[in-house]
Amino acid sequence: MLIAKIVTVTMTAITIDYQVVNSRASDLYVFTTLFHTAPSGAQSDDPTLAYVGKGDDGGVLVGKFLIAVQPGLKVEVAEIPYLVKLAPGQSVSGQMVVPLPLTLRHPYIQASPDAPKAAPVQHLTVRLGVLDSARFPDGAAVVSPTKGNADMFQSDYGFGLQLQEFFDAPLDLQSPGVASRL
Repeated sequence: MLIAKIVTVTMTAITIDYQVVNSRASDLYVFTTLFHTAPSGAQSDDPTLAYVGKGDDGGVLVGKFLIAVQPGLKVEVAEIPYLVKLAPGQSVSGQMVVPLPLTLRHPYIQASPDAPKAAPVQHLTVRLGVLDSARFPDGAAVVSPTKGNADMFQSDYGFGLQLQEFFDAPLDLQSPGVASRL
């Protein structure tokens, strides 16, 4: 279960708090940490970073999850966010800081710096990707601890895409909404 709430809306950012509670009988792995990637390829993790884009319903989607590399697109390495493990009954809390105006944040597509402003956005959907260990194939290395931090995990790209589920939480913004370039 995902609970999300808007903490602040300023001229420069929306701050969203979220909490995931594992109400299942199996361990859940929750995508919680994205990366900034330097031109050199070096990555630095940022637990407040979130992807921003259009959802399937045309609304604005803000979240942390595994995104597939589009067919025909060549990338050196797929971006695989870090996960945390939740035993049954455990929860994890985090925060997302989303810059304004809302602008595409995607691991493989660059936002146009001169995209025109669109109509103000009054609704967001917060999305977190999760992997349920009950669905892991026997003996498969679906997740493994990250180097240097035993509390964080990385998923196998293929298994991650195949097994990922989404927890969504809708949020309403007060009128007149927030500026967007989506």
